[in-house]
Amino acid sequence: MSVTPFYQGIFMVCSFFLLLTSPLLLLASPVYLQLTLNHPLSLAAYQVLNQPLQLAGLGFLPAEIAHLQDVVRWLAVVRLLWLIIVIIIGVGWWTRRRLTQAALTRAAKFTLGLGIGFGLLILLFWNQVFISFHRLLFPQGNWAFPADSLLIITFPEPFWQLTFFVYLALVLGLCLLVLLCERF
Repeated sequence: MSVTPFYQGIFMVCSFFLLLTSPLLLLASPVYLQLTLNHPLSLAAYQVLNQPLQLAGLGFLPAEIAHLQDVVRWLAVVRLLWLIIVIIIGVGWWTRRRLTQAALTRAAKFTLGLGIGFGLLILLFWNQVFISFHRLLFPQGNWAFPADSLLIITFPEPFWQLTFFVYLALVLGLCLLVLLCERF
């Protein structure tokens, strides 16, 4: 029995997650916040996300601080998974280049189709998807805030809509780049 299908499966799943998480890590940066929001409080909040007392000093309420800290924890998980996946794909590329390249190509095609479908879903049902996303990642419920809360003022809904479409464009662009590189 060949282990090739096993490796293909591992590399395809890793490639899929690499294609999804790489753009996310780019967007979770102070540079992106500066370019999109240009709001002094958003940058200040980003710089002290791990420091609840400093967030409180900026005027954020305890529930808002708890939500921001949950976001930081999720981003830490994503960064760790991204690093592990990069190592797995790097080892695969070094030891089984053809197999890894084929898995990356398949994952790019799959992610491209999924991204287009998800983009259409977001266009049609932004509110429902946004709420479902938050219920899934923050089941304790500390994600809903009044429109006049400092967190919503600092990171308004149009920012999240723009961020999603920039994220989607980066994912789709990365997929297309992988498919283009496969040709050469």
